[in-house]
Amino acid sequence: MFHKLHIRFTFFFASIASLILIFMSIICLLISEKGMKQNHYIAFLNNMNAAITHIESQNVLTYQWFLETEQNARLFIRIKDNNRELFYQRQNTSLQDLFEKTAQTARDTYGLDIDSEGTSSIMQKTDFQIKDDEGTSYYACAARIPKDHGFLSVVALEPMTGLKQQILVQRIGFVGADLLGIFLLTVFSWFFTKKLLSPIEKNRRQQAAFISSASHELRSPLTVILSDLSALKKADNKEKQQAFLSSIEQEGLRMSRLIEDMLALANADSHSWSIHLEETEVDTLLLDTYEKYEPLMREKKLHFSIRLPDEILPPCSMDSVRILQVLSILLDNALSYVPAGGHVQIGLIYQAPAYLISVSDDGPGISAEHREHVFRRFYRGDSSRHEKSHFGLGLSIASEIMKLHKGEITLTDSPEGGACFLLKLNSRYE
Repeated sequence: MFHKLHIRFTFFFASIASLILIFMSIICLLISEKGMKQNHYIAFLNNMNAAITHIESQNVLTYQWFLETEQNARLFIRIKDNNRELFYQRQNTSLQDLFEKTAQTARDTYGLDIDSEGTSSIMQKTDFQIKDDEGTSYYACAARIPKDHGFLSVVALEPMTGLKQQILVQRIGFVGADLLGIFLLTVFSWFFTKKLLSPIEKNRRQQAAFISSASHELRSPLTVILSDLSALKKADNKEKQQAFLSSIEQEGLRMSRLIEDMLALANADSHSWSIHLEETEVDTLLLDTYEKYEPLMREKKLHFSIRLPDEILPPCSMDSVRILQVLSILLDNALSYVPAGGHVQIGLIYQAPAYLISVSDDGPGISAEHREHVFRRFYRGDSSRHEKSHFGLGLSIASEIMKLHKGEITLTDSPEGGACFLLKLNSRYE
């Protein structure tokens, strides 16, 4: 499912990005082509202005100047002196026809008759584009220059083939760049969407594992309850009936605790699990916790102690009920897994602006291979599989509570060789 979704997302992101790239490329290409045409046309006008200024200022036009002007400016020029062509008669009849067509266009379209023997003493010229019979485009200029002895008529043409070649090369370059860009965008989209879907896929696997584990944990007490109910119907004395009823009650309580834990984690996942902050004396909270668990520890024949700083500590902004829940989870684990005669200790250190609360023991500890998984849901080390009162959700809940407080919970080895859970809380919730 995720593979197909990955392909679809890649195609979608790559398509959108490619369309944007192509759209922007077209805009840049149009702007560039417009600039190229404008620059080319301005260069043609500058060359023509320079040529006409030279013609106006000179009484004698040399053939060398004529050839250099045509070669340097890439122009075809025809100059007539009182309607008699100067320098030489071109052999290219199609070019001669185009000169005539240019003069006719200037006369019919722009109202400038360069071959007219009028008496105007002002230089007149017009510029436009024209095509020959084969469809080749040219920049064209037609001018009438008055002289003492009459007038000169000038027609100049510059083919636009060079400009079109530049535009074609640029378009090929843009197409190549776009194809390369689309390829790179596709590769980027592949890895980006893979990374984007990775947490979703991981969450789906965790959700599937969570549902599988929850189903298994719920099925166990449910199976016991159904078995006890079946046996209860066949019980022939009140003593047996009471034993079955007690077993059913215990399994019901187990199911209730499991459901409560699952609801707590569901609220944490949906970000609807809130905390109520209040100024709390941390040492007082730990003393209350110690007094609550001391009888239980004594009953399990465990040595329970508390270590607090001597100085007066500032209050800490926390949800005391939730932090007490975290401490209860850790101490309940110690009650379950530390053997009789073992030691359990609660400690507190203040390192401004943080409080460090430790719960340590000298029990069997947690091996390195299990340590990084202990905060996962329904995870239990091999040594705890026999303990039916634990579902592997307690440390997950503790971790979520610490996240709500923007704090941390970490697991290390205690000096005594067991496990040491360290809670880090900032004195101010920021």
